[in-house]
Amino acid sequence: MTNPDPYRLHRLALLPLVSKNRQQPFDTVGSAVAATDEEQLVNFILQQDLGSFWHEALKEDGSTLFSTSFADKVKEARLTATAQYLRQQHTLKKTGDIFKTESIPYAVFKGAHIRELVYSIPAVRPACDIDILVSKGDQEAAIKALVSAGYSFQPLAENISHEATLTDGHVSIDLHWHIMRPGRMRKDMTNELLATREEFSGYWGLNDEATLFIMLVHPVFTKYLNSPNSSLMRVVDLVHWIEQRRPDWDKVYSWLNQTGLCTAAWITLEWLKILTEITPPASFLEKIHPGKVKARYLRFWINQDYSTRCFSSPTVIKVAFTLPVHDKMSDAVRVIFSLLRANYSSTHTMKVLADSISE
Repeated sequence: MTNPDPYRLHRLALLPLVSKNRQQPFDTVGSAVAATDEEQLVNFILQQDLGSFWHEALKEDGSTLFSTSFADKVKEARLTATAQYLRQQHTLKKTGDIFKTESIPYAVFKGAHIRELVYSIPAVRPACDIDILVSKGDQEAAIKALVSAGYSFQPLAENISHEATLTDGHVSIDLHWHIMRPGRMRKDMTNELLATREEFSGYWGLNDEATLFIMLVHPVFTKYLNSPNSSLMRVVDLVHWIEQRRPDWDKVYSWLNQTGLCTAAWITLEWLKILTEITPPASFLEKIHPGKVKARYLRFWINQDYSTRCFSSPTVIKVAFTLPVHDKMSDAVRVIFSLLRANYSSTHTMKVLADSISE
């Protein structure tokens, strides 16, 4: 007896969103759903933050394959995403003005930035918060400036080594001074990535290569790539980024190689291929491809959906997945000691930062 495909719903949910031919994918999905449960599909679409995308795709296609209930649910997701987008756009401008006044260089990255560059209607792409990168040297000044402007400082001990959340009650800002926990990379990339920033429509954001670098590695460590904490929305982002932005792949490879994260980028692109059959240039894949044994192991992990099956045991995932996606054993050892140091000092770090901001 063969194992059922763990990604059947994933492919159905993505198909109309990543295919250049709209009608055929909807027909394919409609035929497949007729034999199963439409409610199961729409619930999965909403869980994966794809409801707003589906509403727009259905509107463009004019498809009537799905029930009124299905259409109403994805429409509600679209309205929610649009309302949040408008609030976040106001916050982006306000934050930009604050940092300009304080002469703090910053860059918006991840979802709130990506959607402005690859979606004709950015509001279809929901973002739970706004991610902003500043240098470690500007960390306290940036937090103080936002607190003075009415934002509430809400640090978490498990994240204080690299980020903190500030909120005005409507929109949350995740302020980062490292892309990921210190030690995860061979070298700190914050200032190098900030140096790529460009001014977009009303805000500063990372350039195409820096954005792609983060898209390829960040979800592997923060979302375990394909766990229930992740979202297929990031797969849609990556498809559009590859097809539209034409990044300098050699530059991205250089950063991956310097940081010891080629394998992490490779498994992200393997995940993309499994779901969509879309791949970046073959020359880039060849450069970042891990050894045969590691590649076989990581493919097995993803194909068997172990990030979901082991989700209740995050330590297992960290040992069996996020450590092996570093390029060398020495990288994994460095990460272990860095995490131990960060956990030991987190409470003290948070207190020192909070005291400094309240002065």
